[in-house]
Amino acid sequence: MVDIESVLDHSVPDGEAFLDGIQGNIVKGHGRDHTAHILLRMSGPAGDVASWISDFKRDHVTSAGEGLRQTQRWIAGGRTGTGEPFAMLLLSAGGYRYLGFTDTQLPRPRQDRFTSPFHEQYFLRGMKEQATLPRRYKDPPSAQWEEPYQGSIDAMVLLADDDRARLDRRIDALAATVHELFAVCAVERGDVLRADFPRGRLIVEHFGFQDGVSQPIMIKADLDDELKARGGRHWNPEAPLGLALVEHLGGHGSFMVFRKLEVITGLLVVDVALPIPSSLVMVAAAVTLPPATAFAACFAGLMLSCALGYGLGLWLGEPLLDRMAGKQERDAVSSWFARHGFLGIALCRPVPVLGELSVVMAGSLRAPILPFLLNCAAANAGIAGVYVVLGAQVSDTPSFIAAFAASCILPAIGWLVARSIGRAWVQIDG
Repeated sequence: MVDIESVLDHSVPDGEAFLDGIQGNIVKGHGRDHTAHILLRMSGPAGDVASWISDFKRDHVTSAGEGLRQTQRWIAGGRTGTGEPFAMLLLSAGGYRYLGFTDTQLPRPRQDRFTSPFHEQYFLRGMKEQATLPRRYKDPPSAQWEEPYQGSIDAMVLLADDDRARLDRRIDALAATVHELFAVCAVERGDVLRADFPRGRLIVEHFGFQDGVSQPIMIKADLDDELKARGGRHWNPEAPLGLALVEHLGGHGSFMVFRKLEVITGLLVVDVALPIPSSLVMVAAAVTLPPATAFAACFAGLMLSCALGYGLGLWLGEPLLDRMAGKQERDAVSSWFARHGFLGIALCRPVPVLGELSVVMAGSLRAPILPFLLNCAAANAGIAGVYVVLGAQVSDTPSFIAAFAASCILPAIGWLVARSIGRAWVQIDG
């Protein structure tokens, strides 16, 4: 009997059978390079839709057990060549209801220290209904979403493959089999990114799982490999199966969140070179994203902007400074640096024009990179924190004027402080 309160040892008699009873990509990622998320709306008779789902599960869905065997075959083949295709199928609450399930029959999260009774409402209501409620995730009304997402979405088929051409053919084949029973709402594609690092050629992932630390390990063989490679002194990679699995309909499944996120960070990065009001971008991030996500996006964008400005100053030097500001402004910033050192960069960060000019000038002066980044990090953390708080304060007020006013507060304060404490200050036209 498998205990979901611990990691799974698939070598025990019923271990592999347990994995055969759950879909892949739950207790361990599928590991393919290319994916297609096919979002479906049910339209045919419920009985025919249920039959199609049963056939698709039998013929195409990759169980966790089959995923394990595929990995073993790939290793036995010398870890070369193209891996085998992967597929999984997921239903929304609306999909369950279309098939005749009542709300009392829908899956619910386990009640433990990570959940509260309200958490079951996330799945039961779906994202569209939650967008109208006062809650932590302040999604815009669904009428403002991309058109394919404004209607109901009842199911999602996830196809993954190491062979992109084969994946294309599988998408076309799926569309041909569902057209009388489902409407295809959208197909979202994904491709793995890799880059060369000192440790080798590694996956580039925008949420930072590259070191593997953020990935809980629920398979004992994987846990043993991890502890052998890196030890468990500084962190514990072990996680019980119950962290990901819930019992449902005599078996086990899991919940999946599929969200399309707006990229705020990129706007902050190019703010150093283009006239984009970073303060307004950060307030917008704080209004539309959860606080922690908004802070991370703002901080990352500000730091990348500083690094870009430093690099441009290092590369282009005086010609770039001449285009950014006049001699009076550059002399003022140079004098400010002379008196305050790297602290001057930190103090300039929230001030319009000076914030961008200071990081470019630091690069042109070839200032030591580590102290530069540390001072920028301290200042940017404070700036991001202030804007997250300001955004949270105006997030319940559907007013552009409120958001715009909040975005002006910190630059105005920074400009006044710079004017009052520095003998050489820059008069900036509004």
